[in-house]
Amino acid sequence: MSLTDVLKDQSTWTYNIMKASSNLGEVIREDAITSVNLAVINDQSTAQNLGLGTTSLQGAKLEIEFGGDWIWNYKGSVLLVQAKKLDVVNKFPYYTIDINQMNTLIATTKNGYFGTSPAIPFYVFYNSFADENPADFGCTMIHATTLQSMLVQTGQINQKTAQVSPSQMQTAGWAPWWKIFT
Repeated sequence: MSLTDVLKDQSTWTYNIMKASSNLGEVIREDAITSVNLAVINDQSTAQNLGLGTTSLQGAKLEIEFGGDWIWNYKGSVLLVQAKKLDVVNKFPYYTIDINQMNTLIATTKNGYFGTSPAIPFYVFYNSFADENPADFGCTMIHATTLQSMLVQTGQINQKTAQVSPSQMQTAGWAPWWKIFT
């Protein structure tokens, strides 16, 4: 099994668990999804010697300091990742982006904390909309600076939080998260 396969499997799991909890009228928490995803991905990577290093920032309460939920190290690249779960209110699906958190995420990757090369800031979005391919749409990703540029263009950058829809993210160029290391 490759790292791409592991990420596709967790994307499918994310899609299915969000859809199943929604069908029960429940809302699964973003941090719960992240914890399961990171644990499974880390276990699979370790067991199969895939070379992915994972550091969770949630349990250590470092999310506020770094702006991200976790760090991935893979083949010399360091990624700082912030996850957001699709919220559905009045049948309008959106992600809530904390602007200060996004700015911290981007600044942290530039400040040399992770070594001589800057880290790469990413957002990962957890989804369960429509009848899309779960491996491709359960977990999607976009570079944080691309998201920041989109929020500048839509006039939301000076707000405390911004709401962005899946269609806006698709237009901005998100991709399945299994492509994050390609």
